[in-house]
Amino acid sequence: MRELENLLKQDNIDYESIESYLNSNDENILFKIVHNIVKFSETSQKQICENIIVNTTNKDLIETTCNEISIFIPFDYDYCKKIIKLIISKNIKESIVEELEEDILKNSSLALQDIFQDFSLECPKDIDYDLSMIQCLLHNYKEYSINLKKITITKNQILKICKRLNYILTIEVSKILDLYFYFSNLFNLNEQELNIFLDKFIFNFPSTCKKFINRKNGQNDDTLFMTYLKRKMEENDKDNKLKNNLKIYDSDIQRLNEYQKYLIMQNNEINDKSHEMSVFWKFCKSNTILYGYRYGMTVKHKDSEEVSVGSMHEFSYEYPLPLEYLIDPITYMEKVNELKHLGKEEK
Repeated sequence: MRELENLLKQDNIDYESIESYLNSNDENILFKIVHNIVKFSETSQKQICENIIVNTTNKDLIETTCNEISIFIPFDYDYCKKIIKLIISKNIKESIVEELEEDILKNSSLALQDIFQDFSLECPKDIDYDLSMIQCLLHNYKEYSINLKKITITKNQILKICKRLNYILTIEVSKILDLYFYFSNLFNLNEQELNIFLDKFIFNFPSTCKKFINRKNGQNDDTLFMTYLKRKMEENDKDNKLKNNLKIYDSDIQRLNEYQKYLIMQNNEINDKSHEMSVFWKFCKSNTILYGYRYGMTVKHKDSEEVSVGSMHEFSYEYPLPLEYLIDPITYMEKVNELKHLGKEEK
């Protein structure tokens, strides 16, 4: 460690002098090298950071390395792309690469071109990277949308991209319509082409479409996209009114309760059976979450007992799913086949 510290006190250190330390299992050594990255040449900086990310799974170390790349290493699209792909391959992405993704979208005129070209292929080369970058684009759509004007892509590719985006819509749903709107105006899509991807979006997220229409109402927008969207939403509202006006006979409450109890019993039996057959379950402990608003605790002493009452913590979460996935089991295989053949050319 002393030799390393003495070495890091110098300026203009070359990669070869530090290379033997990069294979160390001691993360303190790697942290010291990263914190002194500015003392190396640009080529050495890139080699060191890439080497560290390849050989470690420590999130803090990877995050620190990414921060140093963003601050001290001049922007290089191919290098940043390689680093992001390395981190994604380790399944520890989280928020670590956000700054690198933002640098790519801000500084590289070829980034969106590369991403959309790849995403439009039948077998994308870097699908995890593409999805990550598209999510970043949608998250800050207004900031990066200016780069969309620099891409060169065909209408058929755009239709494939929009169709595929329908299957990852749980990310930034409200922004996806802005992207569709831009593509529609750029390529003058007709109704038949809009039908390829927009109808499913309207079916899955009608409330999002209504908000989009309300937002555009004051802008006197009479484009085909808006006309088509408004007409489809009117048809959707009519269908909903018709369904609501239908007379639905009350179900047998007793039979529904019995069926619900049977499902719970069946589910418990399945879980018990799987636990018995699972080797890992025998080594794992389980915790039970209690439900309610308050809890009571009784402590018995030799001559008396104490009762204490407290409030339980409350938590909730929400994860929107497209209505398309909440389908009748009878049509399940049709949806599976549709996903399997998604993007394939008709011969």
